[in-house]
Amino acid sequence: MAEGPYLMGIDGGTESVKVGIFDREGNPVVFAGETYALKHPRPGWAEQDPTSGGCASWPQPRGR
Repeated sequence: MAEGPYLMGIDGGTESVKVGIFDREGNPVVFAGETYALKHPRPGWAEQDPTSGGCASWPQPRGR
């Protein structure tokens, strides 16, 4: 892997989180993503279990 600096982008959404590492020209170096459960107990409702991890278990990108 080339020397940095690198830029990191984080997309934390309702059902998943994605992380990308980019070089200084904006070329992608590595991506990682992970989903977490979203429950719909009633029409129009959406719930997440706060003990399931969610953003606390964000993926850890690894170099190639």
